[in-house]
Amino acid sequence: MAKVVRSVTPDEVKARLDAVRAHAIKLPASNGKSATVGFCWGGGHSFAYAAHQPELNAAVVYYGTSPDAAALASIKAPVLGLYGGADARVNATIPPAKAEMEKLGKTYEGAHLRRRRTRVPATTGRTGGGESEGQPRGLAADPGVHTQTRVVARLVTMIKCRLASTIRASLVLAGVIVAQSLGSSASAQIELAAINGTVTDESGKPLQGVTVTLKDLDRGRETKIKSDKDGKFYRRGFPAVDYEFTVQLEGYQPLTNKLRLTAGTDQHFDFKLAKMAPPGAAEFQKGVKAFNTGDAQTAILAFEDAVKKAPDLPEVRVNLALAYLRASRTDDAIAQLEKAAAMAPDQPHILVRLGGAYVEARKNDRAIEALEKGLAGLPDLADPLAYDATVTLGAVYFAVGQNEQAIARFEKALAAKPGAAAPTLGLGKAFFSKGEVDKALKHFEAVVASAPGTPEAAQAEAFIKELKKSKTPEPEA
Repeated sequence: MAKVVRSVTPDEVKARLDAVRAHAIKLPASNGKSATVGFCWGGGHSFAYAAHQPELNAAVVYYGTSPDAAALASIKAPVLGLYGGADARVNATIPPAKAEMEKLGKTYEGAHLRRRRTRVPATTGRTGGGESEGQPRGLAADPGVHTQTRVVARLVTMIKCRLASTIRASLVLAGVIVAQSLGSSASAQIELAAINGTVTDESGKPLQGVTVTLKDLDRGRETKIKSDKDGKFYRRGFPAVDYEFTVQLEGYQPLTNKLRLTAGTDQHFDFKLAKMAPPGAAEFQKGVKAFNTGDAQTAILAFEDAVKKAPDLPEVRVNLALAYLRASRTDDAIAQLEKAAAMAPDQPHILVRLGGAYVEARKNDRAIEALEKGLAGLPDLADPLAYDATVTLGAVYFAVGQNEQAIARFEKALAAKPGAAAPTLGLGKAFFSKGEVDKALKHFEAVVASAPGTPEAAQAEAFIKELKKSKTPEPEA
């Protein structure tokens, strides 16, 4: 775990805390205020996050190092530091930070903690923290050392003085864990515990086959439980000790944390698993953003990186092809779309886009084949992609001299969008090519009337001029 934690960079920590904070302050139960608390490695990051996030309302540091002097200037939140008396490495960073914070007029209070080794009756149980077995009775009674009650009171007082209101802090781990102790008879299982709960996805749908693993930290023994079709799991007979648990399902982000089971109780846990982002997802999103802002070159580079990480995803190749087309790299676009079509032959939208790329390359026979296959799977012309492909197919048929096929496609498009300029113009051209001048003139005039000022209207006006000119009789000599 330590290796994993330390592999996360400081910038990643700040970015993740920003995301958690942004989510937490928008929850219905939140009053919009936030604070951080961290221990050891986390304590240092709690202090550092106060320097990073100007909207933070408070920060608590347990045994964590202080940021350098330059970072302290941007801190706006009050900071409470709680440190071990003999922790020389961490304590060496306190005086410079305290002096700089005082110089800057910022709130920074600290205390050194020391626990007594005190044993209490076994029925009390251990509540975690501390070095002693059994519940700690408190802190050493030295004049300069605070009890836990005083530490908490000092934190609350410090925050109230600064904020003039009570702060709610949202503490969020890698997943959502709701725990509650359900009372049950301890007469039969006084030394053992049971766990139960549910596992769902982010939408609340139950997840079957999730593996819940509990590892006994004292003995190293692992117990695995599977969730049923309703997402529920149950197991009894656990010793009342500390455990590390992991919740895993392929395709979802795993959850890992620690817990202590209590003898004679059923403890209930509700887990929510988030979908794992596929490889190349970050690069893909970067490409989409660049493409939507008109930056084709950045989009190409991002989509190319996404293809390297996810070469078997046809949608990534389709988007790379669209970026290539925008940059007039038609051959590269065709290569990507042909690969995507081979990966997903049952996806008609890929074939339609491939047909459009063939049109750009003036490969009309291939364009007709791809468009016909694609449109066979897209019969509803209410789909903009199907409508545009139908008009394009009509234009290709006209270009290769197949007027009847062209007329059929243009009429189908007009049935879906009566009066649309592009198929109406196409019909006029096809009728003109067949020598049916009156029908052609009728469609050209309809385009001019319904879509004035458009490129289609300009073409129609040119045809009308030529047709009327040809109808005018030559003067007799």
